[in-house]
Amino acid sequence: MRDLKQKYLRILGVELEDLKEDVAQLIEGLTQRWHGEEITDYVFLENLAFFKNEILGTDDLMRDISVVNPESFASLEELIDHLSTRVTLHIRDHDLPLALCELVQRKLDKVRRYVLEQQEVPFHFRTGKYEETRPL
Repeated sequence: MRDLKQKYLRILGVELEDLKEDVAQLIEGLTQRWHGEEITDYVFLENLAFFKNEILGTDDLMRDISVVNPESFASLEELIDHLSTRVTLHIRDHDLPLALCELVQRKLDKVRRYVLEQQEVPFHFRTGKYEETRPL
């Protein structure tokens, strides 16, 4: 169980980095639209500030999550519940965009599903491969 919780936190870190990259791509698209004069300076600056706050907020959350000790929790679900609450409070207390809460919650759920699915895939020692599960 300890390994499962550590694996969850490692993968969550990767997913949060991915979230930051997604927001950075949104900034690139926004900047191109601004340079192409498709949007006004006002719209550009408002959206840019919003996206940069999401990136800074994600960095804050990653630092906050990095100090979580997985051994302090009896189960993966307890860890995820703690992280979910911590994320919500952190976003509220630091006046971060509320959209970030939904984005991070999706990442928490995505990593949970992935980690639990990987745990269920049987490994065959004879072939050294994971069994593929295919729907009928």
